[in-house]
Amino acid sequence: MRRILIIDDEEAIRLLLSTIVRQFGYEAVTAENGADGVEKAAKNRFFAVITDLKMPVMDGLEVLERLRKMDPSLPVIIITAHGTVETAVESMKLGATDFIIKPFSPTQIEVILDKIRRQAEIENENVKLKELLRRTSPMPGLVGSDPLMLDVFSLIDKVSATDSTILITGESGTGKELVARAVHLKSGRISEKFVAVNCAAFSENLLESEIFGHEKGAFTGAVSRKLGLLEVASGGTVFLDEIGETSPQFQVRLLRVMQENEFLRVGGTELIRVDTRYLAATNKDLAEEVKKGGFRKDLFYRLNVFPINLPPLRQRRSDIPVLVDHFMEKLAKRRGLKEKKNVAKEVVDLFMEYPWPGNVRELENVLERAMILAHGDVLSLDVLPPELFVSKASDFPQDGLLELKFRPARSSFEAAYLKGLLKKFGGNVTQVAKAAGLRRETVHEKMKRYKISSGEYKTQNGDE
Repeated sequence: MRRILIIDDEEAIRLLLSTIVRQFGYEAVTAENGADGVEKAAKNRFFAVITDLKMPVMDGLEVLERLRKMDPSLPVIIITAHGTVETAVESMKLGATDFIIKPFSPTQIEVILDKIRRQAEIENENVKLKELLRRTSPMPGLVGSDPLMLDVFSLIDKVSATDSTILITGESGTGKELVARAVHLKSGRISEKFVAVNCAAFSENLLESEIFGHEKGAFTGAVSRKLGLLEVASGGTVFLDEIGETSPQFQVRLLRVMQENEFLRVGGTELIRVDTRYLAATNKDLAEEVKKGGFRKDLFYRLNVFPINLPPLRQRRSDIPVLVDHFMEKLAKRRGLKEKKNVAKEVVDLFMEYPWPGNVRELENVLERAMILAHGDVLSLDVLPPELFVSKASDFPQDGLLELKFRPARSSFEAAYLKGLLKKFGGNVTQVAKAAGLRRETVHEKMKRYKISSGEYKTQNGDE
């Protein structure tokens, strides 16, 4: 859709604008007054409308009002003279996309139309992503359409209806708890409680008290009886995160309750019976830990009845655009925004190249930080942390770094780091120095040492 509707009572302006928009590849449709323009807009679809503000019978504000009622998404650009700029600003509050002050140049028109085009592309991409998300995320809370994730979804579907114990493995930040919650929500225990425990967050004694509960006087500070989470969750699901961090003593007690469905509170003598499903997760290789003697073999076999391994984000890069859209909506709701901010294409392109050592959690954290720093409605490269620019495989020799001696390794890192910042800031050495916490002269010295030219990274905003 490349048609632009031009509404102006002056024929010379209509002809000028028609010539300009055709120059940029658009088709021009003209109307000599507001009523004629509104009628044409009602019968045809347009990429945008350019309307004069001061016109007889129906002025630009009334045209804007009627067009907004017909199609709130239709971009409307107001043409105004110097004396009516305040009115034009008021039109922006009423929903105008932008305004042009007479006399105007072709470049001004091009810039505004290009902004509208980019916004339309972003919105179209968002629509596609939402549809993709709707069709390819059958798991509660989980997002993904990559074949590796579809395999995970298939495993969840098959095991959820059973009471089998599941061991969820994967790197930190891959979403192991989300898998556990999805299993619970798709199981027959959905109406009962889901209790998640981070085993690494407690000392050995506190973890036992948290899981099994304790009797009054069982230890110093135990002033009353406390029910353990196994009791609280009886009938439902218990998720033991970071199970690889637990002590041998705790592992013995956990194995017994999993086998017998009964246990004693800390300091207690009465057996407590429970009906609980067990899910566990770890970022460790428990089989290797068993060989080293760091984890009980019998408990490992008891937990590993049905293993589910979550792939790292770098192995499911096709999911990154969908995850970005998902998190931007989530963050907008959290901050009480009516509409989510959009993410520039070059940002998503960079995300697709970054290795994401912190996986999905790191992606969400980066987006939250960028959303706080962003000035407008679009997240751009300048609000991203520096590490995203220096971790590309093409810029940073990560695999071979450990093969180097300290000095050449440091030099390799410094060169890659400076190149990343220069790219981020368009060759602006002053901004690079500020971001790196170095003196400008120091940055210049290092660039000279590593034969890096800021000119290679120059943009229109990259002056030193």
